[in-house]
Amino acid sequence: MSSMSYEEWKYLNQHFETVDLLAAVNLLYRLINPPGEHLAGRLLDLRRNLIQLYQLATDVVDKGVTTNAQEMFDLSLALEIELSDLTELLASTLETELSDLIESLAAIQRLLSKLNALRPDSLTSDE
Repeated sequence: MSSMSYEEWKYLNQHFETVDLLAAVNLLYRLINPPGEHLAGRLLDLRRNLIQLYQLATDVVDKGVTTNAQEMFDLSLALEIELSDLTELLASTLETELSDLIESLAAIQRLLSKLNALRPDSLTSDE
């Protein structure tokens, strides 16, 4: 196994910050979370409200319980508006997160390229 000379090590030490590798690890950790995860609460509320709308609709549409019609249509309208807002917010969030992901991966690639460019000739194998 080859080793670096003191001069090669000194050059590497002066031109590369190892803490940047930890920053890359932390960046990847943040990117692992699914996009839009912060919307989970709103999506769960939407799910619960859709189940409630289903129950109201089965009463009104299937069973003819017309006394629930006003509540059914009010909830349906509110959910339509909420879904429209969530769709726009999620699209914006995904666009931003995708852009951030691409930028972050490119930054990590630049960091690795920098480190690899500092590889001393003495460690280059002639296989």
